[in-house]
Amino acid sequence: MKKYLILLLVAGLFAFTACSDDDDTETDDGSRIVGVWTFASVSPPNELFNPDACQTPSTIDLQSDGTVEGTFYLASEGCAASEVTDGSWEYLGDSEYAIEFPGLGVQQGIANFNGEDAFTFSTTLNFEGFEIPVVLGFTK
Repeated sequence: MKKYLILLLVAGLFAFTACSDDDDTETDDGSRIVGVWTFASVSPPNELFNPDACQTPSTIDLQSDGTVEGTFYLASEGCAASEVTDGSWEYLGDSEYAIEFPGLGVQQGIANFNGEDAFTFSTTLNFEGFEIPVVLGFTK
């Protein structure tokens, strides 16, 4: 009888023990991309989309209402300003976005965030009939 009482007490102890909710996974609702970002890198390196080829930094402002404003200075455009004043962006789920970039049009790709101040955007650019897979880097 003593064994059953001890077994019952131990079973009761396990019944009232709960695991803490320490799940560190972040849910992405698409809002992490909101902010003013500077075009910082491109991989593989190329002169057409090199952020260092022009003296003025290229920026894009992804606003919380899904609109985009920005100016890109691309060597492929002779470092002339390409602006977007009423563009849009959309979160498609699973880290995938459709973003209207100045001078590049709407690009669909995967965003990978490196903390709160940087992300990369993997996409395929269509340029003069060629598809170029690239990873664009952005910082705040």
